[in-house]
Amino acid sequence: MRSFVFSIILVVMLMGANNCCAQNTADSLTARQIVEKAITAMGGRENLLAVRTLYSEYSSILDDRPVQYIIREKFPNKGSFEIKYKEMTVHYDWFDGEKGYKIEKGVKKKAEKDAYKNKALKQNIFDELDFLNSGIWQLELVGKEIVNGQNCYKVKTTLVNGATDIIYYSDSTFLMLRSDHISKAEPGRFESALFSDYKTFGKITYFTKWVVNPNSEKPKILNLTALYINEKVEESDFK
Repeated sequence: MRSFVFSIILVVMLMGANNCCAQNTADSLTARQIVEKAITAMGGRENLLAVRTLYSEYSSILDDRPVQYIIREKFPNKGSFEIKYKEMTVHYDWFDGEKGYKIEKGVKKKAEKDAYKNKALKQNIFDELDFLNSGIWQLELVGKEIVNGQNCYKVKTTLVNGATDIIYYSDSTFLMLRSDHISKAEPGRFESALFSDYKTFGKITYFTKWVVNPNSEKPKILNLTALYINEKVEESDFK
C-alpha cells in the first residue's frame, strides 16, 4: 500500500508493555485500538487475510509524460514495482521473499543491500495487520492533526530496526489519510504521502488517489486505474 518500500525486518521480541501506546484522554483509544478500527474500516481482518495477491495500477505524469505504475504483491512479502511508458517497461524491481533484484539495461542484478531491509519478514500484504504484531512493531499515539480538513489520530509506528512512520487515521472513518516516513539514516528528513477517494473493491476498501510528497514543488499524483484481488499476479513476476 503506501509508498512502495520493501524492507527486511529483524526479529526481536519487544515487551508487550512497550507496544501499548499513549492514550488520548478525550477519546480513550490506544494506538492499537485505532489500528484495529482501521482494519475494520478497510474490510475487516478476515477479508484482508483472504487477499493472497494484490495487483494495483496507477496513472501519473512524469516529466510531462503519462506513465503507468504497477505494483504486484503476493502473500506474505513478495512484491514488484514496474514503471511503463507507452506500454514499454522502463523500470522493474522486485523482492522474491528473500532477496531483491532489479533490471538495469536489460540485465538482472541484485538490488542494493539496504533496498529491502524492512521486507523479508513482512507477514501480511496490509501493513495494519503487521502493526498488531508486538514482537516486531511498537505503536504510540502521539496526538491529533487535521489532514485535508479531517481530524486525524497520529500513530507512530516503529519497526525493531528503527524504521519509523507516522500514520494519520481519520477519527471518523479510521481510514489512513496520510503517511510520513522518517529517515533513520538522515535525521530530520521524511517522505510524505496523502491517500484519499476511498472506494470498495469486493469486500476491501482501498484508496484511489495517492499524492507523494504533497508539499514539494512537484508532487507526484497517482490515480488508481485498476485493482485486482487474487488475480493477475503470478510467481513468475518475482523471478
